[in-house]
Amino acid sequence: MLKTKRSWEWRRPRLRHGLIALFIVAAPSYNAALAQEAISFSDTLRGWKTSARFNLNGTQVSYRNWAKGGVNSISATGGASFTVLYQDEAFSYGSRATFRYGRAKIDGDGSRKTDDLIHLRNRFLYDITKNGLPIKLFGNVQFQTQFDEGYEYGKTQQDPDILISKYFAPALVTQNVGLAWVPGSYLSMEVGLGLKQTIVRDDRLATRYGLSEGDRFRNEGGLTIGIDFEKEIVKNVMYTASIGTFSSVGEALKATDVNVTNLLVGKINSYLNTTFQLNLVYDRDYSTELQVSQVLAVGFSITI
Repeated sequence: MLKTKRSWEWRRPRLRHGLIALFIVAAPSYNAALAQEAISFSDTLRGWKTSARFNLNGTQVSYRNWAKGGVNSISATGGASFTVLYQDEAFSYGSRATFRYGRAKIDGDGSRKTDDLIHLRNRFLYDITKNGLPIKLFGNVQFQTQFDEGYEYGKTQQDPDILISKYFAPALVTQNVGLAWVPGSYLSMEVGLGLKQTIVRDDRLATRYGLSEGDRFRNEGGLTIGIDFEKEIVKNVMYTASIGTFSSVGEALKATDVNVTNLLVGKINSYLNTTFQLNLVYDRDYSTELQVSQVLAVGFSITI
């Protein structure tokens, strides 16, 4: 285990009181990772289309001689995504690069990372039917890692913080191909065969991500299933949901990796959005327990 000097003390009452503020401002400016990164194609798209989106969420809270109590805090999360789409009569190609990073500081007790993502995805679709059935060949290539170090923080002042992740530790690369049912631009369901590579640049972290001690690379083959849904459910409210699974060859069904994401984006005006996100992840390489992430944010966004 890698240890470092603690910068936060979670049992301090003032930090417990600040948790609500932290969770509100720690939300990512959305487009999310792996199964969350849906790439859809409009029925009217012909040729190339490019776009970029930039997001910024921030909160500052300050108290002085406030009878009701409170904790001073400041937090910011920034994100950017760049998308390229191409479509002709039978072939579609989409590429998206997503970057996010955020930090929070509460009452002068140091700062903590609240969001961190580097994600690249390429998606290919080819219409193989001649009778109008929405069946297509698909291919996906994805890459994911992070910018900064991540820690498991000690529960008391005497417990050291433990380094659990860093740039390219881990990094994930996945490739899969198969058949997709695409009845419209709002829905895609696919089944295919895939490969998954896990890269851990720091071999001291290898066992934390399912590698043998001292190893830095592992390659797996398996079956993949994916569902993507994206639609405006009421005026100015977009709902996005994704389910992605990877079942490694030779592993029991209980070892299947599952990633479920839900996102609601409410448009306030041309530059302000409210987002609510709920993520569920099961990956036995990382943890035998279900991972849950819930975030809520109001932030500034611009699309060009």
